[in-house]
Amino acid sequence: LPADEEIILEIGFDRIESGQIRLFDATGRLLRVWSYFFEPLSMQYPIQVGDLPGGLYWMEINGRFFREVHKVIVK
Repeated sequence: LPADEEIILEIGFDRIESGQIRLFDATGRLLRVWSYFFEPLSMQYPIQVGDLPGGLYWMEINGRFFREVHKVIVK
Protein backbone atom coordinates (compact mmCIF):
# COMPACT_ATOMS: atom_id res chain seq x y z
CA LEU A 1 0.00 0.00 0.00
CA PRO A 2 1.86 3.16 -1.06
CA ALA A 3 0.63 6.27 0.76
CA ASP A 4 1.65 9.84 1.47
CA GLU A 5 -1.03 11.34 3.76
CA GLU A 6 -3.71 8.78 4.56
CA ILE A 7 -4.50 5.11 4.11
CA ILE A 8 -8.13 4.08 3.80
CA LEU A 9 -8.56 0.51 5.03
CA GLU A 10 -11.68 -1.23 3.84
CA ILE A 11 -12.42 -4.18 6.10
CA GLY A 12 -15.44 -6.45 6.15
CA PHE A 13 -16.57 -8.71 8.98
CA ASP A 14 -19.60 -10.93 9.41
CA ARG A 15 -20.25 -9.69 12.98
CA ILE A 16 -19.33 -6.79 15.24
CA GLU A 17 -15.85 -7.47 16.52
CA SER A 18 -13.44 -5.44 18.62
CA GLY A 19 -9.94 -5.19 17.31
CA GLN A 20 -6.84 -3.14 16.74
CA ILE A 21 -4.84 -1.75 13.90
CA ARG A 22 -1.15 -1.53 14.82
CA LEU A 23 1.60 0.19 12.87
CA PHE A 24 5.24 -0.92 13.10
CA ASP A 25 8.38 0.52 11.57
CA ALA A 26 10.74 -1.62 9.47
CA THR A 27 12.63 -2.75 12.59
CA GLY A 28 9.46 -4.03 14.26
CA ARG A 29 9.06 -1.15 16.73
CA LEU A 30 5.41 -0.45 17.52
CA LEU A 31 4.58 3.14 16.56
CA ARG A 32 0.81 3.46 16.86
CA VAL A 33 -2.27 1.56 17.95
CA TRP A 34 -5.87 2.27 16.96
CA SER A 35 -8.70 0.39 18.68
CA TYR A 36 -11.99 -0.14 16.89
CA PHE A 37 -15.27 -1.96 17.02
CA PHE A 38 -15.24 -3.38 13.51
CA GLU A 39 -18.73 -3.32 12.05
CA PRO A 40 -20.40 -6.05 10.00
CA LEU A 41 -20.13 -5.73 6.24
CA SER A 42 -17.55 -3.45 4.72
CA MET A 43 -16.41 -0.32 6.54
CA GLN A 44 -13.69 2.22 5.81
CA TYR A 45 -11.15 3.18 8.46
CA PRO A 46 -8.88 6.19 7.72
CA ILE A 47 -5.31 5.90 9.02
CA GLN A 48 -3.21 9.09 9.02
CA VAL A 49 0.43 8.60 7.96
CA GLY A 50 1.32 12.11 6.75
CA ASP A 51 3.52 12.86 9.77
CA LEU A 52 5.67 9.73 9.32
CA PRO A 53 9.02 9.84 7.54
CA GLY A 54 9.10 8.12 4.18
CA GLY A 55 9.93 4.43 4.32
CA LEU A 56 8.65 0.91 4.86
CA TYR A 57 6.13 0.11 7.60
CA TRP A 58 4.01 -2.89 8.59
CA MET A 59 0.33 -2.64 9.46
CA GLU A 60 -1.23 -5.43 11.52
CA ILE A 61 -5.02 -5.73 11.72
CA ASN A 62 -6.23 -7.91 14.60
CA GLY A 63 -9.65 -9.06 15.70
CA ARG A 64 -10.71 -11.88 17.95
CA PHE A 65 -10.74 -14.40 15.08
CA PHE A 66 -8.83 -12.39 12.51
CA ARG A 67 -5.27 -11.26 11.77
CA GLU A 68 -3.72 -9.71 8.68
CA VAL A 69 -0.39 -8.01 8.08
CA HIS A 70 0.21 -5.57 5.22
CA LYS A 71 3.30 -3.77 3.99
CA VAL A 72 2.88 0.02 3.84
CA ILE A 73 5.20 2.36 1.98
CA VAL A 74 5.03 6.01 3.03
CA LYS A 75 6.31 8.42 0.37
